[in-house]
Amino acid sequence: MEGPQVRVPPAGRGKLAENVMHFARVLRAAGLPVGPGKVLDALAALEIAGVERRDDFYWTLAAVFVDRREQFELFDQAFHIFWRDPKLLERVMSLFLPQVQGRVQEEQPEMSNRLADALLPRDKPGETPEAPQEIELDATFTVSEREVLQRADFESMTNEELAQAKKLIANLRLPIPEVRTRRLVPDARGRRVDLRATLRATLRSGADIIPLRRRSPESRHPPLVASVGIDFLLVEVVEGSVADLAPDITAFRQAASAEDCTRLSILAYERCGDMVRARMFAPLAGTWEDPATGSANAALAALLLSLGGEDRLEFQAVQGVEMGRPSMLFLRAWRTGDEIRSAVAGRCVPVFSGTVTL
Repeated sequence: MEGPQVRVPPAGRGKLAENVMHFARVLRAAGLPVGPGKVLDALAALEIAGVERRDDFYWTLAAVFVDRREQFELFDQAFHIFWRDPKLLERVMSLFLPQVQGRVQEEQPEMSNRLADALLPRDKPGETPEAPQEIELDATFTVSEREVLQRADFESMTNEELAQAKKLIANLRLPIPEVRTRRLVPDARGRRVDLRATLRATLRSGADIIPLRRRSPESRHPPLVASVGIDFLLVEVVEGSVADLAPDITAFRQAASAEDCTRLSILAYERCGDMVRARMFAPLAGTWEDPATGSANAALAALLLSLGGEDRLEFQAVQGVEMGRPSMLFLRAWRTGDEIRSAVAGRCVPVFSGTVTL
């Protein structure tokens, strides 16, 4: 004889769907990347797995909402607090019982600060929050917020501290030493006087006082490896010399052997105002020269933005002129929180087409 069956309403009906949505909001406020798509996936998964057993309900939501191992602890705490773990009351009541000295008690993990912030009640729209009470503190022998962040662990940070830490990281510049070249560029504070430029300025102005024009050695970054998926060695060359470049296959093989790599791709470029002239060589990979390399120029855009202090960078890159296949690429890079993103655009011409039958 079969036992009684428990009928459970579909997950998309009743209060369950609403509670799953609120639980997803708590996770998102705590820092987990949970969006509307994952909420719909969770409801669909619950309809298949069912909600008769708590373990099935727990692991179904974990499979949908947790993407990384470090997110699991935060999910576990949020689940047991939001869905009211039956053993949670027992652990709280045990704190009021007499403690026996000499016995080793199991330490309970502390609640995450981000989860505590996410569970705090929010101000409703239209309500005016009460003004916080002013409290005067003696700041003797205290530390600044920046010093607190320097010694804090990411897992123990609140949402506000994590946002502040991301902002500080985004403003960091790469500690790359600049290389001085023999090329001289105009510099108002330079040590060398540019006689030719000074005479030109004097003839144009016709003044009795001769304004001195000065120059100083130009500095540029050393060759660097940058990547947006494929590694490229980015090398800035002197303006006007990119057309004279030619790959030395022997030097390529020696460099690849020294670095223990089978592919060595070099993007050499020069700056021409707001434009960049570039050439990409990868003879060891079967590409003697490439007329248009979007991945290399995208890495170049991200690198140039990281070396500067701007929030956004846009320029055009010309490539493939020396091959007789000129191309124009439109590059842009921008800062988003704690990272730099880049994009490449341009027109293309189909070279060949084909079909694959599986």
